[in-house]
Amino acid sequence: MNNIEKPIPSTEAGQLRAVLKKYWQAPIVLLIVVVLFLAGSRYGQSKADPQRSAGSRRILYYVDPMNPAHTSPEPGLAPCGMKMEPVYAEDEGQAAGSALAPGSVKITPEKQQIMGVRVDTVAKSPWTYTLRTVGKVAADETRT
Repeated sequence: MNNIEKPIPSTEAGQLRAVLKKYWQAPIVLLIVVVLFLAGSRYGQSKADPQRSAGSRRILYYVDPMNPAHTSPEPGLAPCGMKMEPVYAEDEGQAAGSALAPGSVKITPEKQQIMGVRVDTVAKSPWTYTLRTVGKVAADETRT
């Protein structure tokens, strides 16, 4: 058994050169696609990293946006299917420092802007409006 490779006959070598001349762009395009994919996935991982995107703020825990009683030490999906939101150390200190009445809700200015909350002063106006409609008055049989 001889491990020496046989030289390619001239007809096969000529055919191989012709194919490589014709399709030389395919390996280059494939290499570019692979490089772009790897660069994109690396960029996506750096954008998705919550610790890095938070900057200097430290994440204490994650909370379910629909049920604030449900918390988790790591990010993920809440039982309702929504993405869990981070609670930062500064947010916790501000919430403890401000005395909110029981049942009240604090909404950050950024979320107010997203929701389209508008604030205006209340003023009396001389305008009156009368609403006339058709209706039927019936006795509630369960109360008689």
